[in-house]
Amino acid sequence: MTSRTPFQLQRRGGRPARWSTVLGVILVPLTIAGVLLWGLWNPQDRLESVSAAVVNLDEPAEIDGQPVPLGRLLAGELIGDASGEDEQNFTWQLTDEDDAAAGLDDGRYATVVTIPENFSTAATSLSTDPEQPEQARITVDSSERGRLIDNALTNVVTETATSLLNQQLGEQFVGGVFVGMNEIGSGVGEAADGARALADGGTQLAGGASELADGTEQLATGTGELSQGANQLAGGANEAAAGVQQLAGGMSEFAAGVGEYASGARTAATGQQQLADGVRDYTGGVNQAIDAIAPGAAEIQEQLGNLIAAIEGGAIPMPEEQRQQVLAELRAAQSELGDGVGQLGALRSAGTQLAAAAQQSADGSAELAAAAEGLAGGANELATGAHTAAGGVSELAGGAGTLAGGVSQLAEQTPQLAEGASQLADGTRASAEGAGDLADGLVEARDQIPDYSESQRDRIAETAITPVTAEGGSSDLFTAAGAPLFAGIALWAGGLAMFLLLAPLWRRTRAAALGVGRITMHSIAPTLALGAAQGAIAGTVLPAALGYDPGQALRFTGLALLAGIAFALVNQGLSALLGGFGRFVSFVILVVTFAVGVVATVPGPLQAIGGASPVGAALDGFGAVATGASGTGLAVFLLFLWGCAGTLLTALAVVRERRTTRPV
Repeated sequence: MTSRTPFQLQRRGGRPARWSTVLGVILVPLTIAGVLLWGLWNPQDRLESVSAAVVNLDEPAEIDGQPVPLGRLLAGELIGDASGEDEQNFTWQLTDEDDAAAGLDDGRYATVVTIPENFSTAATSLSTDPEQPEQARITVDSSERGRLIDNALTNVVTETATSLLNQQLGEQFVGGVFVGMNEIGSGVGEAADGARALADGGTQLAGGASELADGTEQLATGTGELSQGANQLAGGANEAAAGVQQLAGGMSEFAAGVGEYASGARTAATGQQQLADGVRDYTGGVNQAIDAIAPGAAEIQEQLGNLIAAIEGGAIPMPEEQRQQVLAELRAAQSELGDGVGQLGALRSAGTQLAAAAQQSADGSAELAAAAEGLAGGANELATGAHTAAGGVSELAGGAGTLAGGVSQLAEQTPQLAEGASQLADGTRASAEGAGDLADGLVEARDQIPDYSESQRDRIAETAITPVTAEGGSSDLFTAAGAPLFAGIALWAGGLAMFLLLAPLWRRTRAAALGVGRITMHSIAPTLALGAAQGAIAGTVLPAALGYDPGQALRFTGLALLAGIAFALVNQGLSALLGGFGRFVSFVILVVTFAVGVVATVPGPLQAIGGASPVGAALDGFGAVATGASGTGLAVFLLFLWGCAGTLLTALAVVRERRTTRPV
């Protein structure tokens, strides 16, 4: 018969536990932790094992005549060819829509990124149509057969590629804005120079306008004087017309007298001499009258020519219709005045001839009788010429009156012209001052517009697009921070597995004549040994795999040793006192701990259960060791309390077990 030691382990069915079973129980935490570390440690380093597809439907946009295939560029960023860097990435395949859909259905592709047809057009809309910008979008579809964190890995890869493309496009756009600012600065500078030149020209124009105003005032004065002279000319012309009319009447009478004189010329020599004297005196008066009229008429004719030239040259501004009317009237008056002056000259010549003839008649009475008939004919012609001269002088008087009226009207309007010229000078001067102020403002604006070099624009654009960057963060999903979770789950699973295989109570619990305390000690002694072995192995292997320093490794090993013992005692107590339900509670704690440890967004009740459980205390301690923070002492104290609680549960199970064996 084989002897058994007091601490010999037995399986739950009552058979003794074999060494292979015990070894398997001891290695459960190490196996779980190793598998978790191996399978979940830095999954982004093995992204090439995930197959994904890119469907590029994009039609390149066209900017300044150049094609811009941003869809191809994004596909290149996803696949990894565009950057040329040796980075971990999915195994991407460029395919069509049908193959991508089939790959998602059968699980060949964990994810499919579809780049739509208008991707390039939308992404470049800020450059082509800033008033109607459009955001470019891509579609990311994940396979229903994908793994738990495949979607997260897909988001990391696609967001990295799209953010890189967004940064490139943003830097190009912001750089273009700064180039436009430089061009605006140059344009404002040119505008300032132009405004300064405008101000200088305006100042010169104001000076010219002032001179024009002064000249116009002088013109107004001269026009007034011309108006007075024209009125005087009109009066003299009227008087001359009356005199010429009288001359015409006298010449008619003279012609009649000459006829009579021809018949009695021989008998009236003395009278003829008197007549010659009278004719001489008369023609002298006529010549005096003509001499008085001729200089004034010539002066008026000259002034009319100057006035016509001034109006034609624009020196006297007036409306076009009025200017043509005034010029026509002035030219008509000038022509009539010239004709009258010519007729006065003819009249003067005729008077001279008459005087000479009268003198000849007086000197040669004999010849006069013979030529009396010729003289009578000449007298008649002279009378006709006198009447003609009288008509011309009358026309001259009318033209002079018209000239006087036009010049008077011009004299009335010239002061208004002078006032307008003065206002023009004031307005031009104000405009020049405004142009100077504008030039000063443009210079100030130009100085305030920054002028960046190409390197400065690139640096500012990069900073403007990504003004904030995070340093020290990590995109790793499972790193050294996952070690506490793996260790806690592995040790708790080791304790649960221990009492899925082994009996929680000493085999002689019912029959031994010992107290509850000693029987409890007999029951927990193997548990202490197995828990310590599990904790020691996990606490030795994990720090070495994680590269902890000696002090950190020592603290981790000690805490793992304590956690292995406490977890084994708690699982023993639950299994001994509650049986299958206790093992179910232990399994629930394991699942809750995993959920709480993987993500921080679990519901509050689960977080409370996970934090209050024995595994929660161990995770806090392992985390403090991994990060070098405080909290290890509290974790040790809580694990000690949980170990005592597990021992208490086992003692209660012993009490219940022994009561069921006593005879009633």
